[in-house]
Parts: sequence; structure tokens; C-alpha cells
Amino acid sequence: MALSPLRDVAQSYGMNLLEMLAQGITPGVDNPKQNQPEPEAPAPQAAPPQMRQPADTGTQAGARQMARGQGTGLEQRMRNSYTPAPSLEAVREGRASLSRGVQGDSVRHLQEQLNRSGAQLDVDGKFGPKTEAALRQFQQGQGQDPSGRADANTLSSLQSASPQSTPPSSRAPSRTQQRQPQRPAAQRPARNQPRQPTRTGETPRNNPRQPAQTGETTRTNPTSTRGNPPNGTATFDRVSRAGQRNQMVEGRITVNGRTYNFRSGGHGRGNLPPGQYTVTRHMDQRSDRSMNVGGVGYSFALNDKYDPRVGANRSLLRIHPDGGTPGTMGCIGIVGDAATQRRFREDMLAELRRNGGRFTLTVR
Repeated sequence: MALSPLRDVAQSYGMNLLEMLAQGITPGVDNPKQNQPEPEAPAPQAAPPQMRQPADTGTQAGARQMARGQGTGLEQRMRNSYTPAPSLEAVREGRASLSRGVQGDSVRHLQEQLNRSGAQLDVDGKFGPKTEAALRQFQQGQGQDPSGRADANTLSSLQSASPQSTPPSSRAPSRTQQRQPQRPAAQRPARNQPRQPTRTGETPRNNPRQPAQTGETTRTNPTSTRGNPPNGTATFDRVSRAGQRNQMVEGRITVNGRTYNFRSGGHGRGNLPPGQYTVTRHMDQRSDRSMNVGGVGYSFALNDKYDPRVGANRSLLRIHPDGGTPGTMGCIGIVGDAATQRRFREDMLAELRRNGGRFTLTVR
């Protein structure tokens, strides 16, 4: 046997040729080492369990989709939500205004007035984009700032623009209806009966309390020639649009010994009715345009009064500057510049202080 192959075998066992022969190992003969099975490799350890991430099409994707859906729905609900609108009285007094995003009876009234001026709105009481657009168009047509907000001046302009479209429940009474409620209170108008004012183009009437129902009839109260009214008195010197729903009077009022010019009516249901009123302090500062002249605003409160001319109670009557469009919704609007308004406010406060916080004003 050649030695080279044996040497190679011995080296494969890690020994020399003599050691292999001494141990009786010969090529081709089985031996324990050669037949000993090799140790099994340790089984690979399983990787520690890991937290499974939910598939993007599962919980997380669904949550994201739900969040997107809920967010869209929330935004939609916010766009469609409306807050309660301020009362019509608050708007007429200049304490609030109506703007997009509110709803209520005052908005419903605004929509009705806009429809009577040519708009075509659903009267649903919600101040949405269509109501805002119609309001801007009306304001622009009236030469006002198209702000899209309805304040006291806007309501006054709407009333003046469509006096014939007043709802049936609050329409001005007919001539016959006007005569009926005036009879129990004839003691005041009776003072004017002997004067018999003559209107241009008319035959004098026996009853001057029933002015013409059409045209811009104007009459003058002869009491204006007797000097200024006494303290605590307001007199009607001139009547415009006599007998119409938006009748306006011009006159003078004397407080604290000084006499001032005023307007009343021209919008809404016209001037305040004659009679006696209790005057109290209301607001020393006002910023709303219809009750402010040259940065001077104020208001003094008058009690409610039944008006036989319209057959209803008149409420929210005030004395304030005649700001904005000439005339008022029935209040007494003091005519004059900022200096005049400041002086009148001081005279009113002095009159109130002298009379314990309230005094009686006679309007005739």
C-alpha cells in the first residue's frame, strides 16, 4: 500500500501515520470515530414575539378615515350652525345688530322686509349667505355702506322703503279706524280744532285731525309762533307725510331752561303720540350711528304709550341725537351738531338731578 494516501488519511484524523497504525485504524475499516454521528446543531431559537403593527387597511386606517369623516362632519355642522339672534328691540335701540350666522325672529323680520323691497328670500329666520347678499344689495341701493350687517339705521331704511307692506296684524288703521280710538282722547287734539290749518291745493276741512292720506302733505302748528315751549314741554311745529304710517313731525323741546329742535318719526310707525311721559336716565354714551352725532351719543328713556293713530302701544321710545338718516322710528331725535348734543345731554342730566332722577315731559 502506498504511504501517501495513508498519510492523507492520518492527517484527516488529526494524527500522524504511526499513531493511526498504532490505534489499528486502516482505511476502508469502520471505526467508532468514523461512524459516530455528528452532534446535531442546536435548533434555532424562535425570535421573541414582536408587537404586531396593525395593517394600514385595518384599525389605524379606519381610525384615520373615521377622524377625517368626523372632522369633515364637524366642520360642516359648524358651517351650518347658527347662534341666537339679538332681539328686534335691541337692534332698533342700537344695542345690537344682525349679521351672518344668527337666527331668530328678528332675522325673520329682516327677511320679510327685504322681500318687500324686492328680494326673494326664504323666510326661515336664518341669516345665511343669501340674506347677507340681499342686505348688501339693499344697503348699496340706499347709498349706505354695504356692510351686510343690519343695525337700527338699516331697519329704519327698510321700514321707510316699504311702509305699504306692513303685515296685516300691524297695519295702520283705516280712516274709519283712526277716528274711533281718537274720540276718547279728543281733549288734546281738540285744541287744534279752531285753528283749521289750510293745506295747499285743498279745501279747508272741519276736522283737521284727519289729514290727507296721500301725498307729502305738510302742516304747521300755530303754537310755534307763541315763543319757545315752557320747561319740560315738547311741541309739534310741523308735520310731514301727515296721516301716513311714516308720518314725521318737527318741533322744539325745552329742558333745564334751554330749547332745542327735534324730529320724531319718518320711519316705522311714525312720530310718538302726544301726551305726558316719564323721562328717566338710560345710556350716557352710545356709538350706534342712528343715535350719535359727531361722536356724541346718548339716550333717555320714555314710558310706553298707546298711539290711537296706529291703534297700538308704542314702546322703546327714547330721546337721542338724530343721527344717520333724518327722522326716527318714533323717538325724539335732537337736531344739531356735536356741541349741541353735548349741551342737551348736560341739560337733561341736570333736569333729572333736580327732579330726583325722573321728570314729566308734556308732548303736544
